[in-house]
Amino acid sequence: NQLDVAMPGARTAIALAGVETGEVPRGSTLVGDSAWLPTTLIRADVTVLPGAEGSFGPRTQLRFHAGTSDVGARVVAREIRAGTPSSARVVLEEPVVLRAGDRFVLRSSAPLNTIGGGIVTDPHAPRRARPWPVGLLPQERLQRLLIEAGAAGLDSAALPVRLGLAPSECRVLLAESAREHFVIGSRVVARSIHHELGQRLVQLIDAHHAERPLDPGISAQLARSRLAAAPELIESVIQARVDAGDIAQLGGVLKRAGWTPALSDGDVHLADRVRSRLATAGAEPPSADEIVEELGTGVQAVLRFLEREGEIVQVEEGRYYEASQLTLLVGRLRQALGGGRMKSPSELREELGLSRKFLIPLLEYCDRVGYTNRGATGRVWRGT
Repeated sequence: NQLDVAMPGARTAIALAGVETGEVPRGSTLVGDSAWLPTTLIRADVTVLPGAEGSFGPRTQLRFHAGTSDVGARVVAREIRAGTPSSARVVLEEPVVLRAGDRFVLRSSAPLNTIGGGIVTDPHAPRRARPWPVGLLPQERLQRLLIEAGAAGLDSAALPVRLGLAPSECRVLLAESAREHFVIGSRVVARSIHHELGQRLVQLIDAHHAERPLDPGISAQLARSRLAAAPELIESVIQARVDAGDIAQLGGVLKRAGWTPALSDGDVHLADRVRSRLATAGAEPPSADEIVEELGTGVQAVLRFLEREGEIVQVEEGRYYEASQLTLLVGRLRQALGGGRMKSPSELREELGLSRKFLIPLLEYCDRVGYTNRGATGRVWRGT
């Protein structure tokens, strides 16, 4: 008969098409949920029989039996007492599919005697798993798992296996412990980890303000890369800090709430020299590199600040115009293109008195901002 459910103790046959008998050895596990994964390292509460305490050295080879699986194992524990459950790590020589709550038997290798057994408390323990107290409740194990997972969090779909609960029980557990964690997309993150990431974010922003006081803030993309966490988690952290009034987000920039870049006394003097240099240069200003060479360090930050303030305009990469000088130059270009006539770069060069080095970048800038249209033989004015 074809069955949908096989009950414990019933003999059941499963047809596996395209699989050789040798590919399905004793102890194989058939699952239909991707959260069930093989493991070679588990946490467990281990109980040993009286007189067997000496059989549990960290290098002692034992046999681990769970279901129909029979694999070599080592048990690592700080202390094991007969008749009393002890927290331990069990290192398996071959992968076994387990879930929290599964029971197992431990036997000596030679002779083959039962010396103890236990209950799986964490089927996917990290490599350097610290021991847990014996007899933890699911809620307590969940919190420990979330702290260990850190910023990566836990996939909520894996919780039934990690906790040994039914999916419906996991949903109830998450709802009852909502104050202890955040559910972000498909992942669960400890609230303490979320808070710690928020503190690190604020520290990153403060450090950027201190290092670059003329910048409007730190690039959000740079902050994300330095936090090194899942994108959904970082966005949640940013939004939480914005909602709390700690930081503000302006487009792709993050800053402390109320932060406004301002010139220091030394920067004010440097900014005056930059303005003066660009105003004096008029229609053919020096490049940013040339200004740096003339006026010294700190010029690049001042240039970016003055640009954001609208006092200077970057017409091409690395070349700025004093705003009023650029306005005059664009006005001359508008007069030269009066009457809707299209003029070539060579004609405009003569009328404006600019070298090609400055004319072409100016024309391309005017194309970008919508003052001019570029045709097959030249430019035509289309601005207002």
